[in-house]
Amino acid sequence: MTPVLLSSHPTINFDSSPISRHSPTTLSDTESATVREAMQIIENRRIKTGRFFCNFEQYRDYLAMRFAGLVNEQFHVLYLDTNERLLEAEVHAEGDHRSVSVDLRQVVHKAITVGADSVVFAHNHPSDCVTPSQQDIICLSYCEQALEPLGIKVADSYTVSRRGICSIKKIREQEERHARYLSDARDKEKRANAAKKRAATIARKKAEKKAA
Repeated sequence: MTPVLLSSHPTINFDSSPISRHSPTTLSDTESATVREAMQIIENRRIKTGRFFCNFEQYRDYLAMRFAGLVNEQFHVLYLDTNERLLEAEVHAEGDHRSVSVDLRQVVHKAITVGADSVVFAHNHPSDCVTPSQQDIICLSYCEQALEPLGIKVADSYTVSRRGICSIKKIREQEERHARYLSDARDKEKRANAAKKRAATIARKKAEKKAA
């Protein structure tokens, strides 16, 4: 995913058609129509029940439908209110089989327009590698920095493939914990080496003093 930076409840407006005749897909027309209908049912019910999704499994099942059969990368945005109620779901952009660009100005404008307090990002990996790339992690951090001053939280960002979905936030947290672990280990090693040097210096001075 490549970031591209170009210089009462609001009306609910769903774009539940990520699969269309303009988007290459491995699904038949009947299968695509079934997916769109299922998503519309889920979205309408979530409007009435309040919180959009409560757990990872529900996001997994919903996003699997949104990206079903797509052969090019797409970037989707879910706009949520302060109670995590779905305000709008859209296909923000479509790229090729390797990347998709994000126009943060459009995301910000839409979020403000619909009155979103938080957003959920998702994009697919047609290669079936669900693991986020370093560019995906960098893009998430950049989006968070851009939206935070406006009071809009990035609830999460997911990569999606036929193998499942993956939380980019969780992967980033794992990498940060690992980096902290390595840093602490290096600091511990440095302190241990410094202590050995001090002990060696003290022992040498004692030996010299004794010899004198």
